Amino acid sequence: MAKVDTILEEIKGLTLLEASDLVKKMEEAFGVFRGSGHGSLQVAAEQRRARLLRKRRRNSTVVLTDVGGKQDQRHQGGFAKSPAWA
Repeated sequence: MAKVDTILEEIKGLTLLEASDLVKKMEEAFGVFRGSGHGSLQVAAEQRRARLLRKRRRNSTVVLTDVGGKQDQRHQGGFAKSPAWA
């Protein structure tokens, strides 16, 4: 572990430009590429957001507070036509 700690301390001393160059060279040397920016972070954030939305939909309660009243002006002629694919 002493070797890893030594390398880590060396990396901490790099400038941002030097660290970026190091990452590029390591990607080339080992054939591993991180893709576009923070892609994995974006994917994780989108997955979390989707989970929260699904949970919110499951836990939603709709309460009908009024029935009747004026008919919506857009649908005075009767029911709205459903699309052909429905």
